[in-house]
Amino acid sequence: MRVSPSSTSSSEPGARDPITGTPAEHEAPAPALGDAPADDHGGHQVRPVTHRRNRSVVLWALGCTAVALLVAELVVRALAPLPANRTWPDAESQFKAEHAASVRANGGTEPLIFAGSSVADTAFDPAVVAEAAGFDGESFNYSQEGSLSSTTARFLEAAVLDEVDPDTVVLGVYPGDIGAAPTNAAALGDELSRSRGYRLASGNPTLGDRIDDAFSRRSDLIAHREILRDPYRLAQWLRTPTTPAFLDAATGSLLRHRDATYTPPDPAGDDGGDELAPIEPEVEAIEDLADTLASQGKRLVVVELPVYQPGWDAEAGPEARRRTHQAMVDVEEAGCAERLDLRSLVQEDRYWSDAAHVNGEGTEEISRAVGEWLAANPDAPADC
Repeated sequence: MRVSPSSTSSSEPGARDPITGTPAEHEAPAPALGDAPADDHGGHQVRPVTHRRNRSVVLWALGCTAVALLVAELVVRALAPLPANRTWPDAESQFKAEHAASVRANGGTEPLIFAGSSVADTAFDPAVVAEAAGFDGESFNYSQEGSLSSTTARFLEAAVLDEVDPDTVVLGVYPGDIGAAPTNAAALGDELSRSRGYRLASGNPTLGDRIDDAFSRRSDLIAHREILRDPYRLAQWLRTPTTPAFLDAATGSLLRHRDATYTPPDPAGDDGGDELAPIEPEVEAIEDLADTLASQGKRLVVVELPVYQPGWDAEAGPEARRRTHQAMVDVEEAGCAERLDLRSLVQEDRYWSDAAHVNGEGTEEISRAVGEWLAANPDAPADC
């Protein structure tokens, strides 16, 4: 009997062609139209539509990120002022460079400034000097702990002089500043050279410096990212916003030694392995600074700071002081630097915290002596 092909559904499992006995092809389901191109036979390939959904997810994520960044930027600006990312070698140079920049930004000047190492940092209190000198202008102490004279000069020229436009720079010098006594101060000079703040201030930024600086000026979120990454430090700052605790915010002077009392050093103690720095480059840096200031109609007063002689090595101390004194005499004779010799001042225990740094009483005495000298010598030498 001839079987009609339509009597058996080719869609049933195991169905065979009634004539040939071969498995019958399944009947194709109705095409489900999608966005895929047609196949070779003209039919429509069916696959999930995913790329539009992925695009929506990406756009949604980008939008949320942008909103979150905008909110974070507004929050950070509401918390201002926060500490900026450190670009200078240490907290003191960062604070003092920012202070100088703020003077210029506010349209001000500081006619009288002080500079040097930590010895000058403790020796000069600008408020006491100004009172003794009868000076009523702005003044500030730009000295830095661990600074050789060459480092001091570079910092002043890069970050301070153009910003605050001083009339008089008072530079404190003691043997370690020029390498006449052992010092580890050369490390700060190396760090200064590597710092982004110095490269920007001295006009030699790298491409990375310029990019970072540009974004930091436009975004508080970027400008303060270091403190924002440290929740503990951020909480401390929000609780008690302050300058570095070891500095006087109004004058820039170092406070660390103010309340200390002198304790004689142990003769057998370790000297820390500090080395002598070459004297010639340090002295040359002071002479160059004097020439730079003189060319701008400004004056440099070099103060030979006292050291507590009983606390110094009995053999090396006198020679270090002699070499320093001779070098400063040479500086005075070489150009327009003026010199004030205070080496023999405050030679009693009660004025010192250690053999190099005075305490609060010593600061008062030295600052008053400087102020009285400035009052007696109000003008730069006529031939400069």
